[in-house]
Amino acid sequence: MNNYDQYRDRIRTGDLIQFAATDFISKIIRYKTKNAISHSAMAYWMMGPTGKTRLCTLESVIFGLYPIPLSNRTAWYLPHGNMYWHKMRPEWEDDGANAAAKMLEYMGTCYDLKGLIWQAFKRMTLNPAELWCSESIVLGWSDILGLPENYIVPYPSEMTGDDFGVYEPQGQLIT
Repeated sequence: MNNYDQYRDRIRTGDLIQFAATDFISKIIRYKTKNAISHSAMAYWMMGPTGKTRLCTLESVIFGLYPIPLSNRTAWYLPHGNMYWHKMRPEWEDDGANAAAKMLEYMGTCYDLKGLIWQAFKRMTLNPAELWCSESIVLGWSDILGLPENYIVPYPSEMTGDDFGVYEPQGQLIT
């Protein structure tokens, strides 16, 4: 049974959507991080020109940082792995829209493939010139959290719990 419809209206702008996929790149990320999570995105309620809202993800993917309808991501991703929804911790709930707005300032920014590859050898600091998945989310929260320029970007698997501090450690499996 599909539970996406059950969770959809409870997901807020700023919440975290995580992916555990089985494709080649995801397997490399999973091997390096020793965790099943291979990709992260921020939930974002987008209003269209007619006033109708659509639940999207804001995420850095190979063609850049863009909003993608979450229902499309669900349809594509679920046959290839698992998706999880992590709520923001209560103290950050009022800041989710501001974090999303900051991410939108960088919409279209190229994907940081070099940074992703360098992650195999060393941890990377925040660099808004090119963005990979969790880096784009960290950028969204950077002003709110007062992160220093040399902030070490967490792996996707480190975005929950005390590692990053914004999201609840226990997520809901989206099926």
